[in-house]
Amino acid sequence: MIDSRFYHCLSPVLLSELVDATGAHLQQGNPEQHVHSVGPINALKAGIVGYAVQKKHLPKKIASGAVIVINQKLAKSLQAFDGAVLVHEFPMEAFAAIAKLLVQPITEYSRDGEYSSEVSIHPTARIGPGVAFGKGASIGKKSIIGANTTIGAGVIIGDECVIGSGVHISFAQISNFVNIYSGAVIGEQGFGTEPGMDGLVDVPHFGTVHIANNVTIGSNTTIDRGVFSATKIGRNTKIDNLVQIGHNVVMGENCVLAAYVGISGSVRVGNRVRMGGRVGITEHVRIGDDCTLFAGSSLIKDMPANETWSGTPAQPFRQHLREIVAIQKMVRDIQKSK
Repeated sequence: MIDSRFYHCLSPVLLSELVDATGAHLQQGNPEQHVHSVGPINALKAGIVGYAVQKKHLPKKIASGAVIVINQKLAKSLQAFDGAVLVHEFPMEAFAAIAKLLVQPITEYSRDGEYSSEVSIHPTARIGPGVAFGKGASIGKKSIIGANTTIGAGVIIGDECVIGSGVHISFAQISNFVNIYSGAVIGEQGFGTEPGMDGLVDVPHFGTVHIANNVTIGSNTTIDRGVFSATKIGRNTKIDNLVQIGHNVVMGENCVLAAYVGISGSVRVGNRVRMGGRVGITEHVRIGDDCTLFAGSSLIKDMPANETWSGTPAQPFRQHLREIVAIQKMVRDIQKSK
C-alpha cells in the first residue's frame, strides 16, 4: 500500500501505544497487537490502520487483523469483524497522528555533482546547475533537467524528457518524452481537511503521481499526489500554464486543458476531453470521452460522453444559449415597459 520508493515504514508500534498517542478508546482488539503501516479503509490488511468519518466509507468486509479509527456514531453501526477498533471524536486527526508514528517520507537529498550511488543518471542526460536529487531518483537517457530543479526521492523520469528550471517533482513516475515547464510542482500533498480538536486538520497523503508518455505540463501548474492511490495523467495530454489538478484525479489520453483550469480531487476525465480557460470542476465528478467544456464553465455533476457544455453551473451548450436569449428578451421587455 505504501510505496517504498517514496516512504519509510518505521518500526512497528503496539496498539496500546497508538491509544496513548491519540487518546482514542480501544473498543475492541488486542493492545499487544503490532501495527506497522496505514492504508485506505477499503483495502486494509492485518496490521494496517485506516479511518472513516462517514458510514458510506465503511467497507462491507474488513480484513482480519486490520485496525480502523472511527467515531462513536460509526462504531455503533459497525459490523462485527476480527480486528481492532479505535474510537475517537475526530477520527482523521487521530489517524494523522498515528500515520506520523508509522510512515515518513524519504527526504534525503544530494546536490551538484555529489550525487550518491543511489541516484541513477543516464550518461546522455543533461543536468543543470543547482539540481537536487533525492535518494533513489532515476533520470533516463537524453533527458534534460533545468537549473535549480528538485527531483525527490524515488522519482523516475523516463527517456528524452525536458524538465524546466525551478520545477519540483516528488512521489512521481514520469514516462518518456514528457515536457514539464518551469515552476511546475508535481506530487505535493493535495488539499483536504477534516475537523479536529483545535480546528481543521490536514488529511495526510501517501499516494503518487503517474505521468504517461508525451504529456506536456505548463509553467506553474500543480498536480497533487493521491491520498493513497495515484493521480494519473494519460498519454499525449496537454496541460497549459497555471492549471491545478487535485489528488486522485485520473485523466485520460489526448486531453487539452487551458490556463486556470481547476480540477478537484477524485475527478475522472475520459479521453479527448477539452477544457477552456478557468473551467472549474467539483470533486468526484465523472466526465465521458470526447467532451468539451467552454471557458469559465463550472461543472458540478457528471457529464456524459460526446457532450459540449457551458455556463455556471455547466449544462448542455444549446440549453445554456436558450436561457441566455430568454433572459436578454426579458430584460428588453422590462426596459420597453418603463
